[in-house]
Amino acid sequence: MATSTINNFIDQPDGTAVPSVKVTIRLMPCAGFRIDDGVEVAQRYDTVSGSGTGEWTAALERNSNITPAGTWYEVEEKIPLQYGGPKRYTIQVGDLSQTLVAAQVTPTADLDSENGISQEAADARYVLAPGSFAVVGNVTTIDV
Repeated sequence: MATSTINNFIDQPDGTAVPSVKVTIRLMPCAGFRIDDGVEVAQRYDTVSGSGTGEWTAALERNSNITPAGTWYEVEEKIPLQYGGPKRYTIQVGDLSQTLVAAQVTPTADLDSENGISQEAADARYVLAPGSFAVVGNVTTIDV
């Protein structure tokens, strides 16, 4: 069994620990098996952050020892809303034990918040090319 430990501290902006947060870790996108002995890897692992420190740890199978190739883990920290709400991470477990942030592959999109851009910010970002039919700030509508 080739495992590495992933850990994280859940705390508030002032550094105070958030205790007893449920953490669910899922192997994605499907079931996997250890290469070295063919045993199925647990698809779900649950733990809870410590009551005094807000720390949680998990010994997970290294992705390099899982078949099929291309697996990853999704980590969900079920943080209460008064402390910022739940957070999700996409990670791969390497050969060394590491923090959750160090294991992160790419930030998972936050689908619960508004993801958009204001018209003013868009105008500032996307300037019309020379010779186009309109000038930023001088758009005329035509009644048909």
